[in-house]
Amino acid sequence: MKIRTWIRLTGFVLMTTVMNMSSLPAQVIKSETRREKIWFIARVISTEPFMLEYVDDWYRHQPPLMRSDNYGFGTDTNPQSKLGNVSKFKLGDIIGGEFCNFDTLNCPSGAVRVSELNQPPRDPLECPSIPPSIAINLKRLGKESEHKYRRQGFLLSYRPDPRNLIQSMTIYRDGTLDIATNYSGGLRRQLSEDDLKALEKAFFAGGTDKVESSKSDEWFKLGLTSIFGRYRNFAIDQAAKKEIAFTSFLDDLIQKQMSTAIYRINCRWRFLIKDWKYGDMLPLDEAVDRRYRGVHRETLSKINVPSELWDEARERSGEVNLYFYRYKGGLYTIQFGTCTDGSTGTFACFLAAGGGKPVEDGRVWGIFEEWPNDLQIKLADIPAEGAMINSNGYSNGFGKGVEIPKSDVQKHSEFFKRFFNGGASYREGEYIYSGLQVWFH
Repeated sequence: MKIRTWIRLTGFVLMTTVMNMSSLPAQVIKSETRREKIWFIARVISTEPFMLEYVDDWYRHQPPLMRSDNYGFGTDTNPQSKLGNVSKFKLGDIIGGEFCNFDTLNCPSGAVRVSELNQPPRDPLECPSIPPSIAINLKRLGKESEHKYRRQGFLLSYRPDPRNLIQSMTIYRDGTLDIATNYSGGLRRQLSEDDLKALEKAFFAGGTDKVESSKSDEWFKLGLTSIFGRYRNFAIDQAAKKEIAFTSFLDDLIQKQMSTAIYRINCRWRFLIKDWKYGDMLPLDEAVDRRYRGVHRETLSKINVPSELWDEARERSGEVNLYFYRYKGGLYTIQFGTCTDGSTGTFACFLAAGGGKPVEDGRVWGIFEEWPNDLQIKLADIPAEGAMINSNGYSNGFGKGVEIPKSDVQKHSEFFKRFFNGGASYREGEYIYSGLQVWFH
């Protein structure tokens, strides 16, 4: 079942006043009600059912504040109504029209309900280009518009296996190629005209246009959407993949582009390891037992936390304590918070965790693995200002990080794969680097 997504702009049409009409034919922007309608220019990608791919529209010409997609979403599973005659249009036609919404305007009886290929915006500032679904004043725009928009729009989307790192590869008519993942960044490269011709040739040479979509119950199917000639969207069982030569062509294309990827690594937190100097007052190896505080509360409540330690380890809302303390063969964290029993500011009001054992040369590292010495990349090279968590405790994406030498990626590819989803922690020198994340671009 194909489900098409639409935006209902109830009440929004009446408040808009900014339009760029200079590039539109007069017949397209004409409005009998003297109210501005939401115009579009689109490519016909299917005639049965009638489907459009939007290559230009009203939204793209609005100021950023008016390009918001903050509207209510609904779904329309009926891609074509009987209201209009669209048989005059053929595949590949560039047509213009307006969108009318029954909630806000009196749409004429000749309006036609159309479906669309809903692709994500190319630019984060671009709106999603999902107009209301009632189209009027449809008109073929001719050779000039066909030439103008010949390299705009979607061409192919390949989803090899949802269980793998690479979630999709999308190719556009201008040669832009995007490789996307769920957690590990993405890749944008540019294909040449020859590359695009080879892509189309491989599609038809392998009989891909005759492939039937699988109706099995398999969950992890391969997906392919293309507009070579006309719109096609189908799913293929993974076991049948080897029978479709075009998928091998696409897999090779992914590998070729990935060979040019630049890999980077960053961390969420960098913890400094310090010696615990207060073992006589609070032995951390015993204090991690929650019963310890109850047994020793009276004694501990008489000892104030030294100011230096209080500054390091006091609880701060939304922040992480960036210190580990080395004590008797283990590494520990400790936090001094607020206690309702009056012990705030003393050694009786704490929360401790940790453990571990010393390594052979006597150093104490606790439970964290040491960063491999045979890697060129060193965690100390990660810039402190490039952390993935800002001063308010919120993630700012991947941050700056540091580039991983290509030789490291080639020799230790399996090692770095464990960091694609983030979260791993390693120690190097007197620091623990937590929440390590590898991504590529």
